[in-house]
Amino acid sequence: MSYYYPRAAVKLRILPEDFQLKSDASLQQVLEIIVQAKNVTVTVNDYKTTDTFSMDIDYKNFPFDPRTIRSCGVTIYMQDMELVPGAATKLDAGLTNAVYGGFVDEETISFDESKREVHFDGRDFTALLIDQKYQVNTPISFNSRLDVALTSLLANFKATAQITVVNKTGGTLPIIASFDPAFGAPLAGMKNVGPKESYWEIIQDMVNRAGLICFIHLDQLILTTPKNQNDSTDDIKFIYGQNVKNLTFKRKLGRFKGFNIQVRSRVGKRVLTAKIPEEATAAWAAAFGVSRDPVQIPVLKPDGSLDTSAQHFAPYITFPVPNVGNKDQLIRIGQTLYEQYSLQQLEGSFETTEMLGRGQTKDTTGDTRQSFTQYDLTQIAKGQSIVLEIDTDDLAEISRLKDVPSREQYLIRRSYDKNVAAIFAKTMGKFSPRFQIKSYQMTINNNDGWKLKVDFQNIIDLTQRSQP
Repeated sequence: MSYYYPRAAVKLRILPEDFQLKSDASLQQVLEIIVQAKNVTVTVNDYKTTDTFSMDIDYKNFPFDPRTIRSCGVTIYMQDMELVPGAATKLDAGLTNAVYGGFVDEETISFDESKREVHFDGRDFTALLIDQKYQVNTPISFNSRLDVALTSLLANFKATAQITVVNKTGGTLPIIASFDPAFGAPLAGMKNVGPKESYWEIIQDMVNRAGLICFIHLDQLILTTPKNQNDSTDDIKFIYGQNVKNLTFKRKLGRFKGFNIQVRSRVGKRVLTAKIPEEATAAWAAAFGVSRDPVQIPVLKPDGSLDTSAQHFAPYITFPVPNVGNKDQLIRIGQTLYEQYSLQQLEGSFETTEMLGRGQTKDTTGDTRQSFTQYDLTQIAKGQSIVLEIDTDDLAEISRLKDVPSREQYLIRRSYDKNVAAIFAKTMGKFSPRFQIKSYQMTINNNDGWKLKVDFQNIIDLTQRSQP
């Protein structure tokens, strides 16, 4: 009989300390070692922040004094590994179960009466670009497509040259110089650039001007938009009461519930303005299910009734973007800002100990069918969309999936006024169960098993869901 246990393996790429013995060629070679870790925690943060890891390894499996290691790269693998009594077991370290790539910042060796272990702390490759401060005249191809320009920047440093740029926008990337010819002037030494500006800040500026977002996953720099990350034919379904525990929702009620976006750019004496959603592209509006009319908000008269005598537009949040002389590009930037700002309305977190999740296939109306497939939860990604439902016996009648009369009777039995119960019974069935992964933390412990904690936020999704 075989058993399955969550296990983590770590590939270490070690450059030994050469003690200034440059003539010893063996000390200039990178050594690869695969070890099994006792405890591993991988923390994936939002797309502008470096991801981190920490882990413990038995000293008997890694008996190296930290003084013998000059630098150490790390790739972490996780899987539900089959253990057969009496047989050798080995985690199959490969791309399909890789969850993290980075390098070690600190190594600690500790001995006491209960354990002897090595502890590693480190960051992903984002940190290399955060730590690397700008150097004047670094070659960057601003007259090339964005992905080519970023590849040329990364190639300037040995530590980041292996990072590949991946376009996940579904379209052709723009050339920054085509709509902002002056963008590269400070980087070419023609103007002063802040001495503390990092290459990651420069990359973020380049990508933001293209109306996109970017982040590093393993050894790839991903270019996308918030919506593109959610354009999946398969969402993972998490259900409190089945495979989820410690579920929390939080909404900051002081923030705008209705808003419009406008992006302004001055080029010489000319000022361009792009307003979203009214000037958004038809394809973008259709993808989100939003109207291209300006967002309006209700206004009350002094007597408490709604003022229907005039249109009341929601506030316009203005973002200045200098030197962009192309209206279409301003619209693309405004659409991304609209998506990002809308993500700030609702957030929460949950935990699960299941390594396999359930996927669900969408139908053509945007609702979902009960056709489930298994999904490896070690391979989730920031920005990915998920479906989150609540399924407990005591809340069955108030479920979003229950019919309106049942929800209304549930509230009336709990002494709510009939009018109040009728209104809330309708609104409970209209909210979307789809959210976006903001950040997450995976932990494997040889004693306690695997645990996933996900921080999520809402996404623009106005489809009224009616199926689980």
